[in-house]
Amino acid sequence: MARIPFRKLLPHIALLIAALILLGGLLLLASGEQKKTRDIVRVQEVLGIRSSLRMYYIDHAAYPAAPISILLGVGDSARICDRGFVAKSSDSCAKKAYGQELPSGHHLLPDDEYAYVSLTDNGIDACTSPAGCPHFAIQFLLETDMLYPRGAHVLTDQGIK
Repeated sequence: MARIPFRKLLPHIALLIAALILLGGLLLLASGEQKKTRDIVRVQEVLGIRSSLRMYYIDHAAYPAAPISILLGVGDSARICDRGFVAKSSDSCAKKAYGQELPSGHHLLPDDEYAYVSLTDNGIDACTSPAGCPHFAIQFLLETDMLYPRGAHVLTDQGIK
């Protein structure tokens, strides 16, 4: 078998290296687009949760009470019904459910879930009233700077901060 001189292989090696660099760049671009897509979905989800909470507020003149931060979409906070937050399998939504099952976040980053807390009139202190509360806050994370700066954000009854 004849040996191929190294000089003749150089263009092929350079072409292979260029193809690998191009492929790596495309993978990075695709990864960035996935992050942007997840951020769009996160913002849509928290705005959907806010819509459900506003419907609850219209009927009850208050938001559901949660004096400590609760994770939405899991356990006893999977849905919003007449009694406030309930489990997914709960039959307590017989009277009225507000929106669909709540999303729970994407769990791709540490603390990548939707955490809800009810607030008093000052919008700062946790509300403990069983009758409901005048304000709420939902914490969520974004991965990119596309819609809002990357990092932690809070959705309140006033909007996204």
